Amino acid sequence: MKYAIIAYPNSTNLGDWIQSLVIPMLFEDQFAEVDRESLHNYHGEHLRLICNGWFMENPDNWPPSDDITPLFISFHINPQAQKKLTNAHSIAYLKKHEPIGCRDLYTRKLLEKHGVKCYFSGCLTLCYRREMFPELPDQRHGVLVIGALDRLKPVLYPGTTLFARLVQLVKYPLRYLKYRAASRRLERKLDELGAPVRRISQIAEMTDVSNGNTRQLALKLIRQIASAELVVTSRIHTALPAIALQTPVLFLTDGLGHINHRSRIEGLDKYFPSCTTRDLDGLDLTQIKPLEKHLELSKRQIGHLKQAIDLRLRV
Repeated sequence: MKYAIIAYPNSTNLGDWIQSLVIPMLFEDQFAEVDRESLHNYHGEHLRLICNGWFMENPDNWPPSDDITPLFISFHINPQAQKKLTNAHSIAYLKKHEPIGCRDLYTRKLLEKHGVKCYFSGCLTLCYRREMFPELPDQRHGVLVIGALDRLKPVLYPGTTLFARLVQLVKYPLRYLKYRAASRRLERKLDELGAPVRRISQIAEMTDVSNGNTRQLALKLIRQIASAELVVTSRIHTALPAIALQTPVLFLTDGLGHINHRSRIEGLDKYFPSCTTRDLDGLDLTQIKPLEKHLELSKRQIGHLKQAIDLRLRV
């Protein structure tokens, strides 16, 4: 049987690829790729698909075609899509392929409510290992800030209704003030370290998407995470690989109060230290150490994958 991973040809979020690329780095074989948003349209050689990640931008495109047999592990149903992904047809599909490995406790509780056999699998990004990157330098260097306040940053979204645009305009000044205050608190704390600080984004440019560069940019980001002395972020697919790669990481929760954000973190937040920028004054960043709470979980994840994939592990 041919094996496949989820692909993200139209996504600007490098965290999507970071979730998928760990699988071919674990196993010695080639994997086919199927666009997450087009699983329903796949027709061809039968695939055994590692079905992990955030589902989904267009829930009308669910479930996958009959030419795909899914292995559900590290699977997240976001609240904005859950109505379609928990309708009678979808629940019947999930029951056909249970047990479902849920990336977070929110998804597990949601599926349990619908009578689906499931378990908390955590995120497959916890399976990254430093041995996967033999080219890494011996010495770590500097602090890496990756989208630390992304969820707090005020944005005016195009393409919304007139009413929604007016609401955005009314809220914008207050959001901007909150963002500036949090930024100042973070900058003061980083200045105390006296270490070089690099600021990068987990979000790619649309030109990188058009040119097919996002996979390579995701790999570059993982290497940067693995080479840093400390990572500060609000992105779970930066924080979790950092833990797996033994990089000290601090997760900032400013702006993550909405259920769409909270649902993604539930159960995963025990694997990395977190706080708001208001808590930074009482925190010594030099004392943040890599946690090892994830090791038993990642061991179980690899065990589940080995049961489903008849391939040799690389590491």
